[in-house]
Amino acid sequence: MPADFLSDHECTAYQTVPAELSAADISLLCGFSPMDRQLIANQRRDYNRLGFALQLIIIRLLNHLPQGWYDQVPAWLTAHVAAQLAVDPAALDTYGEREATRTAHTQVILAYLRCRRWQPLIDIGLLENWLLERALQHDNERVLLGMACEWLRGEGILRPAIIELERLVTSLAELANQETYRRLDALLTPATREALDRLLVVDAELGLTPHNWLAKPPVSPTASQIRLTLRKRQYLTALGVEGWQTDSLHPNRRKRLAALARSKTNQALARLGHARRYPMLVAFCQETHITLTDYVVRLFDEYWEDIVGRANRELVDSQIRQIKAKDSALIALGKAAQPIVDEINIPASELRQRVYDQIPREELLAAIEVVLALTEKGPRTFHSFLSTRYRSIKSFSAGMLDQLVFEHAFEGDDFQQAMELVSDWQSGRRRKLPDKVPMTFLLPSWKAFVEPFSGQLDRQAYELSVLARLRDRLRSGDVYVRHSRRYAGPDTYLIPPAHWRSHRPNLLAHLGYRDATAYRLDEHLADLESHLPLLEQLLAEGGDIRLDEQGELVITPLKAEGLPKSVVALRAVIDRLLPRVELTDVLRGRPCGRGGCLDRLFE
Repeated sequence: MPADFLSDHECTAYQTVPAELSAADISLLCGFSPMDRQLIANQRRDYNRLGFALQLIIIRLLNHLPQGWYDQVPAWLTAHVAAQLAVDPAALDTYGEREATRTAHTQVILAYLRCRRWQPLIDIGLLENWLLERALQHDNERVLLGMACEWLRGEGILRPAIIELERLVTSLAELANQETYRRLDALLTPATREALDRLLVVDAELGLTPHNWLAKPPVSPTASQIRLTLRKRQYLTALGVEGWQTDSLHPNRRKRLAALARSKTNQALARLGHARRYPMLVAFCQETHITLTDYVVRLFDEYWEDIVGRANRELVDSQIRQIKAKDSALIALGKAAQPIVDEINIPASELRQRVYDQIPREELLAAIEVVLALTEKGPRTFHSFLSTRYRSIKSFSAGMLDQLVFEHAFEGDDFQQAMELVSDWQSGRRRKLPDKVPMTFLLPSWKAFVEPFSGQLDRQAYELSVLARLRDRLRSGDVYVRHSRRYAGPDTYLIPPAHWRSHRPNLLAHLGYRDATAYRLDEHLADLESHLPLLEQLLAEGGDIRLDEQGELVITPLKAEGLPKSVVALRAVIDRLLPRVELTDVLRGRPCGRGGCLDRLFE
């Protein structure tokens, strides 16, 4: 982090009164309340009242009183304040002659605003501790500087020179590194440190360091890439990443450290001190573990979409081939049938030869095979073509179902039991069918494929149906994935109960609520009770809102309002103006008509 991150222009903006403000800001920030006016009126002489009023506005506006502020006041502000006090703006020139007067006025204003001056020996430690916690959430220096200014304003402390706060914010980077290392000290046992150091050493089997290997994203949604991603995730699981307790670090801090570790080379990471290297590697492993989980699910989704699309295209190609083969077979059989029915001109003894003259024997046999094949039950849906990829799917599905922890939000069927059954089958933990196979989750389009005959289950088709349903429910949010970010349950986005107690006061203060839950409940209850008389009146009238004989609330649906006569008339006028054309003329005007694709339609 640079020592000075503010530009000269930004420093000037913090240290001086704005050269101009909008009319709304002038009305809001540069006016005086009755108490302000009374305090100003207590000052003797016009120039003291004008200078006192300007000090009051500047301190409120900046929470800071720059050195020599009376020489920096914009002319528009002096004129605006002088007009409110009915004094001459030139009186300000006399106000700056006595420093003791200005100092005394400052003390009065600070007491009136319930503020005090910045005391470095006391305040710098308080502000540093408060900012350090925010520095573990944000690493943007300007954001932290803005937070520091807001904290000083909220605590009623006059802001010091901006360079002092700038240096304080600059020093937070190293303090944040030390605090992060301190919070992870319990996790960083000798065994964990050794495992983290191995991430930066070339692995003989991989041919590169695990750090580089883990940082590489998958390149395509294929079975081999899914297996590779699962292997990486299993590597991190073996390190014990899922059990690492890093709740003391803010998620933004973990993401930032992980991004830094991912962007640095192995040599750069190895050269860092322990206080920086180990937290980076811990965050890298945890965030990569989450990212890999999301990669697995996303790749599975894209891979499934691809193979289903291929299966559908293969089904269409198969149907087209069947139609062509059927047409050829019918033509061949038609030619063969002509001599048979010509009993007058063709005697029975010459019939066979005349048939073979019309069509060769080989073509006739081929036509008969086509006709017989059409009578058999062949692939009618894409499921049959999808099953040809079963081995490729199973090469990763067993590991995916075994490694990922799925949580089910919808419990209205037996899909969870079906997933457990398929996971046991594919991992080898179970071989035989259970007495009762979960089936209620199956869609109608899959049921006939899974159970072609009553009581006869196609196990391979059943496994594919479970994976297809898993993909659908991952997309709809009915199934969550633990240790995921994109597919996590809604509860993971909430503040953990263990941390809520410490966050609650700050959040209530930010929202402007008093720290009393009963107060909010009483407020809503009073608001509800205020509407009860109106409800009782409506129920007594027995109109559109009433109680029936059983005491149930009945609300008559509202009737739709008719269109105004002017709209009906306008619609009729527009309808008369529209040209009357034939559908064929419209189609011929389309681009496809120029290509000749509509010729057969018009024939």
